[in-house]
Amino acid sequence: MLTQIISGPDENDPTSLKHQKQDYLKNIESGINGIKIGVSSTHFIDQVHGEVLREMKESLED
Repeated sequence: MLTQIISGPDENDPTSLKHQKQDYLKNIESGINGIKIGVSSTHFIDQVHGEVLREMKESLED
């Protein structure tokens, strides 16, 4: 729900892209099966606590 609230262009930011706001809640009842999540394997990895990184990698394998 937070993504729904903060999505779309920011009229106070001149560098914000002017695009249509996406409806993130449209399919909320259908679950998350089939959704793809992009995870960077290089950015900020060295700043993530080891246990958090292990848990994240385990959850991505499921």
